[in-house]
Amino acid sequence: MQFVKNHWITLASGLVALVAIAATVYGMTRTSVVDAMNKHVQEARAIESLSKDPTNQQVIEAVKARGNEFDEKYQATLKAAERINEREPLLTGVFPPPPGPWPSDLGFRFREEYQDKIYELPRILQAGGLPTEREIQEEAERMEEEALRKKHEEEEAGDLPLPSPGPQGVAPPPGGGPHGG
Repeated sequence: MQFVKNHWITLASGLVALVAIAATVYGMTRTSVVDAMNKHVQEARAIESLSKDPTNQQVIEAVKARGNEFDEKYQATLKAAERINEREPLLTGVFPPPPGPWPSDLGFRFREEYQDKIYELPRILQAGGLPTEREIQEEAERMEEEALRKKHEEEEAGDLPLPSPGPQGVAPPPGGGPHGG
């Protein structure tokens, strides 16, 4: 009795383990478990056979039909856009014909050549580079200061500026002065 009292936990654990093993063996020998396992094996084989031959003709036909429908709608849209956007010039022969089959890269080449020539222009003219934003701002400030200085000088001298005959920088027409010539 002393042995059972000292080792009751170990004995109880062993007894539970024996019952669990017996229940497991009994459960595995039942036909419902075997049937469920056979069902899983059959499903696995079905999935494996699908991966070997994944073609589903109905899906393929449906995708092809959708593709054909899209192509038809796309072509109809292009024709409608061409019909809507068709423009006739007022006079035929006004515009020169394109230099070759369309699309020509002439427009792109022109843009590139133009940009190259613009950047070469200061070198050809033996000039500096294009002004920076800071230089433009400084020049605008300098011109404003000079205009204020001239206005201040005129006010100090008491002279009133003469009315200009027209816009600044525009010469009067030949033979046309303030009295008509």
